[in-house]
Amino acid sequence: MKRGFLVGIGIFALIVVSIFLLNNQDEAGAGNVPKPKNSSTQLKEKYQSEFQQIDLAADKGVDSIIAQASKKES
Repeated sequence: MKRGFLVGIGIFALIVVSIFLLNNQDEAGAGNVPKPKNSSTQLKEKYQSEFQQIDLAADKGVDSIIAQASKKES
């Protein structure tokens, strides 16, 4: 159970760090290159399938943990 939880926390941390780094990169280059108005929308569209895959993997992990816990209770 701890392993699945740690995997979920790790994935969440990677997403947060990636967003943080992207935001810092945008701010650092803001004076040189104009920032697109819909940059967050473009990023969401670009990585939507990856986020869906991560979400499905996390759901499968949680389902597996619940199934294992149910078997141990029986």
